[in-house]
Amino acid sequence: MAVPNPYRLERGDLSVVGFEQKSDLKESATIADLTRVDWVALEQTWGESSADWNHLRAAVSKFLSDTMGDIHHTVRRRVMEVFPKRPDVERIPDITPELLWKIVE
Repeated sequence: MAVPNPYRLERGDLSVVGFEQKSDLKESATIADLTRVDWVALEQTWGESSADWNHLRAAVSKFLSDTMGDIHHTVRRRVMEVFPKRPDVERIPDITPELLWKIVE
């Protein structure tokens, strides 16, 4: 997948690009092939943040729901049941709102 400008992509799209680079799926893979991905092993070697992993999880879930037309479809449920969710990390800002607005301006 050629990505001409990654800044135009949605956050989940960037995680999908990482998935394409790190997974064993071929370009000719089918939707059913997602049921054969070892999501636990991939998660353990992901190397990116928990937020990035969870963005990938959300993007795969949305893709399957949109494609299958039903959030309860058997294939979607099989994939999402074994797709680990990482705990969210609470973020505490280390700058003041005033400094943020100066940076934005």
